[in-house]
Amino acid sequence: MIRAGGLVALLLAALVSTAAAEPALPLPIAVGGECRLMVSCPWSGPLGAHFRLHLLVWLPQDGDPRPRSVLPFAALSASLWRWAEAGATFGARGGATTDGSPAFLQLPIKIWARVSPFAPAEGLGVAAEVRYDVGRAPFDAAGTVYGDTESYALLVGYRKAAVDANISLTYQEAGARSYRGLEAGGALWLHVFRPMGLQLGLEAIGRFGSPAERTGLQPTWTVAFGVRSADDTGVSGGPSYLFGGGPGVPAHGPLLTFGLSFGPEYRLPAPSL
Repeated sequence: MIRAGGLVALLLAALVSTAAAEPALPLPIAVGGECRLMVSCPWSGPLGAHFRLHLLVWLPQDGDPRPRSVLPFAALSASLWRWAEAGATFGARGGATTDGSPAFLQLPIKIWARVSPFAPAEGLGVAAEVRYDVGRAPFDAAGTVYGDTESYALLVGYRKAAVDANISLTYQEAGARSYRGLEAGGALWLHVFRPMGLQLGLEAIGRFGSPAERTGLQPTWTVAFGVRSADDTGVSGGPSYLFGGGPGVPAHGPLLTFGLSFGPEYRLPAPSL
């Protein structure tokens, strides 16, 4: 009886270890000069170049070997008269571990492009976006993220006066098509004080996929709410807080964003006297 109980315990431990070792999709991070926290939006910027910085403090779910870690993301993109935008995002994760795994992880490089001829600066906007996350070693976060992830998104949004809202529907493949699933997201931002460019917002993303080695869908969800300031000089940013559940996302954590945009349509700040 003791031997049988020990055998069952070993089998359960092996199953838990296998589940923990399964790779996850990359963390959702918004791309481009006009989008904000996590959800892709249909708007490309005017003629210009954009730099975005995201800093997330990852407070883990149960079973994560890192009790706390920090994830910086740096993104560059270029936009063409609101018709198109393309760029790349680079990320890393650092934090002490309890199981001897590496303390510093390089995250996948995200390469993306958006075509948005039907997304003017105001009103209804429709666009298509393609994202490819290159997660081959050493950019696979020590095997915890799929080696490659392809995302094909349809983006719809509306912005006018005090309201800025958009939704996304995305088909995703990862791990040489060993994973297939859908991602749906939505964002709502309200302009609460236009003289300062102050905005309040809420964003949510849900993922539903089926890894080849499992039956049934594997859901993941992430919700973030925050405050943001943006003006016509091209400077933007603000604090937010994120909650999540499922593989590859934190239980919760603060997220800071900062952005700079350069181009003929961005007003230069007045010189100080």
